[in-house]
Amino acid sequence: MRRRISFFCAAAFAAGAFLSSAGTTVRAEDGYDFGPTEITADTLEWNEEAAVATAVGNALARQSGRTLRAGQFVAHAVRNEDGSVEQFGLIEATGGVIYETATELARGNAGRYDLVAGVITLTGDVELERDGNLLRGAILTIDLVNGTSQVTGQGEERPSLQFGNADDEDAAQ
Repeated sequence: MRRRISFFCAAAFAAGAFLSSAGTTVRAEDGYDFGPTEITADTLEWNEEAAVATAVGNALARQSGRTLRAGQFVAHAVRNEDGSVEQFGLIEATGGVIYETATELARGNAGRYDLVAGVITLTGDVELERDGNLLRGAILTIDLVNGTSQVTGQGEERPSLQFGNADDEDAAQ
């Protein structure tokens, strides 16, 4: 059975306090707005003392038109000065990580989403499909603030870029 829990609900139950459903929007210095994040999974555990949520099995995080999927998440919340928590600051993902928006699809073996800085890093056999183009390498960094993506290689592996319809290569294989 798939369990669904909003971070706001988990924090409210765990802390015994009510948090507004609107929440507090955290912005990077240059104005990146990441909005509220909802995490669902087959099993979800909230540790109030550590301010960490662990999502295991079909883990899914949704936020402002972005979706992150993986076998498992460890999501770290940001504490306010008074010790309360209102939002996640970092999601670490393992097990077939997929990041998706309306215009791009990225895959990797593991990932790290820094929600405060607006940076997603995927590692291990990464691919990024955008506008029919395919970018491959060992490490993919997507900067949501400035809209750039960078792929680097590792060891003998060099990054590659294929222009054109990325689906054409899949059909040829």
